Amino acid sequence: AEGKAVVGHDKKKCEVVLKATVGEIPRAFPSVTASHSDVSGPRRLDFTVASVAHLPKMDGIFGKCDPYAVLEFEGIEYRTETKKNTYEAVWDETFALDTEDVSKGVSANCLVTLWDWDAASKDDEIGCFTIAAARMSELFRADIGSSGSETFSVIDKGKAVVGHDKKK
Repeated sequence: AEGKAVVGHDKKKCEVVLKATVGEIPRAFPSVTASHSDVSGPRRLDFTVASVAHLPKMDGIFGKCDPYAVLEFEGIEYRTETKKNTYEAVWDETFALDTEDVSKGVSANCLVTLWDWDAASKDDEIGCFTIAAARMSELFRADIGSSGSETFSVIDKGKAVVGHDKKK
């Protein structure tokens, strides 16, 4: 995503924590395993949208933000629960991303978009970030059972987000 980092109500960069665990797609004859050097066949990546911090003020004078995240990969969207009236949210929601043959690599980026839920109008986009297809391929090809987490800065399309205190 092009643009600048989203700045939160507290003047810090808005950041999302993602966790990933590499696994196998459940299959017939699970006791028959491929050799350790064989990096092919179906794989599952369990992506956990863990949390967001330093959200900007989005809802008028008294409201804070009602964030939810949408993770999009290979045409499928996964949506977290909406957290109400907060500048920090913990979701810890896990979504299973599958690929049929890890040896072919992944051709799709993974896009994560943060939204502010609104009861009376269209939801507002807070910002987004992208995990490139090449990096997704690396994650799918990692050793079964390996896991890790990473913090991503949320980017607004084209301009800095102004916080509730009128500062960028």
